[in-house]
Amino acid sequence: MIIKALYSPGSVPMEKTEDGFYAQNPFFVVADGVSGAYLPDNGPRVIDRKTGGRMATDAVLAEFAGAKINDSLENVIKKANRYIRRKQSGIPEKNSELLSGTSFSALKIRHEEIDILQAGDCLAFALTKDGKIIATKNQLFLNDTEDRMIVKKLMIKHKGDRNVTWKEYLPMFSATRRQRINDLGDDAGFGLLNGQRKFETCMQKIVIPREKADRLLLVSDGFYYYPESHDEKSLGKRMFELYEKGGLDEILAYNRSKEEIEKSETHIDHGEATAIMIEL
Repeated sequence: MIIKALYSPGSVPMEKTEDGFYAQNPFFVVADGVSGAYLPDNGPRVIDRKTGGRMATDAVLAEFAGAKINDSLENVIKKANRYIRRKQSGIPEKNSELLSGTSFSALKIRHEEIDILQAGDCLAFALTKDGKIIATKNQLFLNDTEDRMIVKKLMIKHKGDRNVTWKEYLPMFSATRRQRINDLGDDAGFGLLNGQRKFETCMQKIVIPREKADRLLLVSDGFYYYPESHDEKSLGKRMFELYEKGGLDEILAYNRSKEEIEKSETHIDHGEATAIMIEL
């Protein structure tokens, strides 16, 4: 087994980074923290001297690091969810827009099977020995496609001023997050590991026979070109092809080149990007 990992902060200041990963067989996870809604002038809510998104990511990594070999992948995630809830007990559970959490993609390699769990816009891919692609869906695709259109229009309206754009956008952002987080009954709903009890019904689950798997890939949203995630199998095929050409650096370079073209229309130049590749 060969394990490779890559992290890039992009243009995010180090004190605001919220991605993380854990890669120690049999457990692997990529997490992308999301702080509760906030205005740029105020900054994100601080919990234990960390941003809320950083706290959530670190909680996930700590649970994976402390997991025993016989622990199920689902129970490790649920333990992290309960911890995150305790850290935000002062925020009503119904106010999902204010709760910090994390998207994640995770897997456990067992003797005969590989368990995969995912929520949000971190993604998991598997390349089988016969060349097939198995992939989780981007739960946030519809929501974020809508968000990106709104931000693009506001950036044009405010002549590229990201602070002014965010101030006008925040009420809309908060309303949709309150409606859609951990509610898959909404067409644009998505899972977020944020301490809500209903999160536990919003994870995507995949089980793959170990003997059929050749390569496994976990990525945060900064590691792929977002519009291409509408077709997760085509996206996975492209990413494995890029990896064959030049490793994880090649995948990241491809995405950064796409981001460079669009940065004048987005809230950030280059986001954080995290990936783990496992060659079985």
